[in-house]
This record gives sequence, structure tokens and C-alpha cells, in this order.
Amino acid sequence: GLFLALLPDSMHRTVPAVLLAHVWVNLAVVVRTVGSSVSQLDPRLADAAATLGATPLQRMRHITLPLLRPSILASSAVVFLFCFTSFGIVRLIGGPTHPTVEVEIVRLATQLGDVDRAVALSVVQLVALAVATDGGGSTRIPAACNGVPLRQGNSESMLTSLNDDRQDAAAITAGRPAAHPRRLHLSRG
Repeated sequence: GLFLALLPDSMHRTVPAVLLAHVWVNLAVVVRTVGSSVSQLDPRLADAAATLGATPLQRMRHITLPLLRPSILASSAVVFLFCFTSFGIVRLIGGPTHPTVEVEIVRLATQLGDVDRAVALSVVQLVALAVATDGGGSTRIPAACNGVPLRQGNSESMLTSLNDDRQDAAAITAGRPAAHPRRLHLSRG
């Protein structure tokens, strides 16, 4: 197809071509899932951490990434499923020299007539998918700003206030009411 026409001849029917095709096809899933979460982030959380002395890297690590974790995990699971079960991309781009489980299942059932082994391989694949996608990982949002060093001179009340704000931000993000609504003014966007 068109994707093969865009690749240099040296990449036709290669593993890098298959990987590139998977990236191309699944990029939209990641951009759509994670992008919508990015647009809903409240910039005041990162601004508060910056006021308390957090570097841009610390804000990304302790605020942005933990808040995006559920959408990153969701898009990763969907992309994993799409890649693990992609028959068409591997068959068309990789050709017969790079078979996957799906290609082997089709070969067993249609070319060799060994439906029993094809079914057994399908069951193994389903079990592997079930195990791989049920990681049991928590989607709880870690406390924003956790471990961010504070500027000297901040009082204990500021630390308490920051902790209360973190708890309220996590509660609002999870759809629960804030415990300290007078101090925290986050909109749900």
C-alpha cells in the first residue's frame, strides 16, 4: 500500500517497517487520549510548585506525569492490544518472513488445515493478553509536588496548606468534593 510506497526500498518487508507502521497507526490513539487529559490539567498546580521552588523537570515529574498517569496507562494498554493483535499490518508490511501469533493462527487454520493447533494458539494468545493487560496497577493520583524542595523560610502552615491543597486536587480530579473548599479554587474544566 501507500505506507510501503513511502518507505525506502531497503526497509520493505523488515521489522523496522512493521514497527514504524505500528507507531504511525497508534500515534492517533495516544495523542487523542493523553492530549485530552493534558488540556484538562489545571496550570495552577504547576504554578504553585514553581512558587515553592520546583524546577520545570520537578514539576513535570511530580505534578504533570502523575496527573497524566491514568491516560498514559489507558493509551498504553490500547496500543499494546492493537499491536499484539495486529494481523493486517504485519501481514502487509512485514510479509511472510516476519510472522506473528495472528499470522501463524491463520496459516495453521487456512493453509495447513490444523484447526486444533490454531484454536490452542488462539487460547494461549487470549490468556497472554488477559495477563498482560490486567497489571493490577493503581490509577490513584499521587500527591502533586511530593518531594519538591521548598524555598527556605516557608512555615509549617504553608506545608499544611500545600498538603491540604494536594489532597483537595486529588479529590476533585477523582470526582469527590474538596475537603478544604475555601482555600482551593480549582475548576473541573
